[in-house]
Amino acid sequence: MTCYMLTWDRLKPDDGKRRQELMDFLDTIPEVVNWLGTTGVILLVSDMGVDALNDKIHAKFPKLGFFILPVTSDMIGGNSTKLAWDFIANPKPAEND
Repeated sequence: MTCYMLTWDRLKPDDGKRRQELMDFLDTIPEVVNWLGTTGVILLVSDMGVDALNDKIHAKFPKLGFFILPVTSDMIGGNSTKLAWDFIANPKPAEND
């Protein structure tokens, strides 16, 4: 499993709507087994490669500017919540209740 960071063009006033649309779309991709929406990015877990994820997101949102990149706790720095850092350090499928 790989943790990816998805960030998009947030300069438009409908950013909250776009964020929700992206999270809803991720729920339709079976290979995306978990995600965590934060204020500025969405972290997601998948076995798909970055090119395949890029193709799926671009097909759904062809005019959206975005970046998707793999992240690990040893190659990223910053200030975030423990939840986000644990998500990055231990990418795994969501637990089903």
